Amino acid sequence: MKKQFLQNGILIIIALVFFSFFTYCEKNEPKKEEAITVPVDIFFSDDDYKYMENTVDFIEILTDLKKQGFQFVDNVATLKQYETVADKNKMLIRLGMLAVDIAYLKIIGNKVQTPEYDKLFKKYMNELNLNSAMITDYTKYFEILSSNKLTDSLIHSLKDNLRQDRKKMIQSVKNVNEDFLVYFSIGTEVELMNLILPISEKDKSFLQLKSYNEYGFENGNPICEIFYRICSKDYTNPKYNEYKQYAEKLKPAYELMFKKTNNSESYSIEEVKFVHTTFNNLREEILK
Repeated sequence: MKKQFLQNGILIIIALVFFSFFTYCEKNEPKKEEAITVPVDIFFSDDDYKYMENTVDFIEILTDLKKQGFQFVDNVATLKQYETVADKNKMLIRLGMLAVDIAYLKIIGNKVQTPEYDKLFKKYMNELNLNSAMITDYTKYFEILSSNKLTDSLIHSLKDNLRQDRKKMIQSVKNVNEDFLVYFSIGTEVELMNLILPISEKDKSFLQLKSYNEYGFENGNPICEIFYRICSKDYTNPKYNEYKQYAEKLKPAYELMFKKTNNSESYSIEEVKFVHTTFNNLREEILK
């Protein structure tokens, strides 16, 4: 009897030890919720920044289109549209749009002077409190393009210099001003597509849209990949979710463009209209 009591006591002690051990482990096991939320609080990884350093600049696209004989149509946003009241995020998007409009006027339109647009660009920079180091000095490229014949060697030199300047710009804003990097990029894409697509619909060849896609894939990293990455994450930071909301508005068009380029497929007029409408809807929202 005494022996049985002793055995039962030992079993109880062992059971308590195991219970305490498993209770401790359960309390100290990492929560699944924490494992999910930690990574998505970091908006851009080092890999994302490196990818963006080699994305194709809008000046490269416009220069390539000029070489192909792209015809100028005055379809840039008006000064009145740019001067309507907007919050900071919309102003950053508009700054990107404004940079593209100035580039388009000078590269495709051969405008030597665009004083009112230049003045507005500086006004935006001041109101947004942006350091000149945060943005590429596009003026020097406009001067080179307006005073020199467009040759393959000139284009190659411009591309190399643009990539170096883009790398410096991204390094200067890295982990400091993600708002600028994201919204400015959205603005350049929205306005560039606005300027390219109406001509494509008019001539029914869609060569400009195809050239835009092919150049992006053959000469660097397409910017659409960054928007894909933004859309694929669930952020805990409300600011990052705002980025995602803008990116998701463009995602359907980018998915179609990627499919067409990847499969070397031609566009139907309905598909081009869909891409145009997708970008134009966001453009109108930004310029309200």
